[in-house]
Amino acid sequence: MVVCYCLHFTGKQPAVIDIFGTGGGLMEHRAALLSSKGFAVLSLAYFDYKDLPKNMDELELNYFEEAIDWLSSLPNTSDRLGFIGTSLGASIAVLAGIHYPKLRAVVPINGFHMLDSFNPMKVNGIPFHTASGDLQHLDLKDGILRYSSFLASIPTSEETIFRIETCPKDTYWHFLTSGDDQACCSEKSARILEKRLIDAGKGDQVQVSILKNTGHLLEPPYMPHCEKSWHKHVGSYMVWGGDKYNQAKGQEDMWNKLIAFFSDKLGSPPALPPFSGAFKKSSL
Repeated sequence: MVVCYCLHFTGKQPAVIDIFGTGGGLMEHRAALLSSKGFAVLSLAYFDYKDLPKNMDELELNYFEEAIDWLSSLPNTSDRLGFIGTSLGASIAVLAGIHYPKLRAVVPINGFHMLDSFNPMKVNGIPFHTASGDLQHLDLKDGILRYSSFLASIPTSEETIFRIETCPKDTYWHFLTSGDDQACCSEKSARILEKRLIDAGKGDQVQVSILKNTGHLLEPPYMPHCEKSWHKHVGSYMVWGGDKYNQAKGQEDMWNKLIAFFSDKLGSPPALPPFSGAFKKSSL
């Protein structure tokens, strides 16, 4: 259910938990690339993988608490952790940052500011409040599902919104948001949560970066742009947004911001050992 990337050396590494969204499974590429920068990274599956839940209503936030406790207990990792999540993983990252003080640096990428009724979750066996919307607001772009139109129509209430302002005073947030996200109203959500922190006197704990004309699938640099694809859990094609040029440019910008934020809040990662002698010369 997990893959942990760590360096073999004496000392502490800044440590990060990495999750994705409702695509499910175990996705390791971002964790592997982060580890190449010197971070200890736990790539964590939580949905539709081996014996993990198949249905969204089986998800428990406590599962992530166990991962936080385990990673922070390792002899070579920092006591305070980073957490990065994309899409539904971004919403989980926000909830974890609110509930678990061992998290110091949280990076939600293209998430919603509430749990909608299609993505419920529990903590300590008690369901979080979810928000419901009218599926009549769900529209199409070139005949393909645009989920952001549905999420944008859902009214915000104090009962359902993430109470991010209750987070510890030394938990820091950097919302990385796509300017052309067609799957989630992520810019609106980031601004709503940013305002709650500012209104609570915690404005120095939050940053929001809007990456112009990028789509929902904001990946590490040089990953190809995907404008639309089949979503197996939705059972439909979905449009993600963005264009080839701006997605490539935005992903480089996102990656640099991510590395800088974790380095600042968790401590600079150690230098990697030299690899000059690791490979034999080849005639090829």
